[in-house]
Amino acid sequence: MRVFSVDPGETNGWVYQDPEKMIDFGQAQGLANLIQAIKEYEGEIDYLVIEDYIILGKKAMSHSGSRVPAIQIIGWLKGWALEHNVPVQMYPARMKPLQQKRTQKFPKGAHAKNHWVDAYNHGRYFLIEKGLAKSALQIEKEKQRGTA
Repeated sequence: MRVFSVDPGETNGWVYQDPEKMIDFGQAQGLANLIQAIKEYEGEIDYLVIEDYIILGKKAMSHSGSRVPAIQIIGWLKGWALEHNVPVQMYPARMKPLQQKRTQKFPKGAHAKNHWVDAYNHGRYFLIEKGLAKSALQIEKEKQRGTA
């Protein structure tokens, strides 16, 4: 199964991966660059995994006057998935700590340069949940037993 996962926003982190490895990744400024990235793998994507974006009380004021790019990106991605018969899995941002625990992949440095790490974790977590990929703990235990 090949998964294309996205952390949407003004800067879109994206990752294309299968159960064995991360095949490609990047960060796309705006929708046009994200479209270019996803079209590179059109016909080769079995699942689209997206970080959901919900405007909660505290954040509502910070969106005053904003066109909320993350919501627009999510809408376009869902439309693309419908057009290409690709199922979609959405994960709320609050799942990041659990996903990081399972993958042991943590952002390093400025968040602006690490949106792809969130995309990786969403996609890898999906594969782990489906029983298609191993968690970091499973991999570590196999290494200790010499079975990896």
